[in-house]
Amino acid sequence: MADWELADSEASSEHTSAIRRFLGRIDPTGEPLFISDEPTILDVSDEGETELLEAIHSAYGVTLPKADLLLPLWKLALQFEDG
Repeated sequence: MADWELADSEASSEHTSAIRRFLGRIDPTGEPLFISDEPTILDVSDEGETELLEAIHSAYGVTLPKADLLLPLWKLALQFEDG
């Protein structure tokens, strides 16, 4: 039996509520079953870059650079938390 290396999910677990709120506003039709600390929004959404940037702009009134879509999902979600 092979040893499986599990992805770190400490930060994602700590920020589950922020991730759920963010994804609920950006991609309300789907939700990933599991998120570790490494995936980006592009890894967990069926939408493309343009659609995601438009959805973020529509939901938050912010125009993000494409490079921000490459941030770990939990870091991206925290950018839109109040406080």
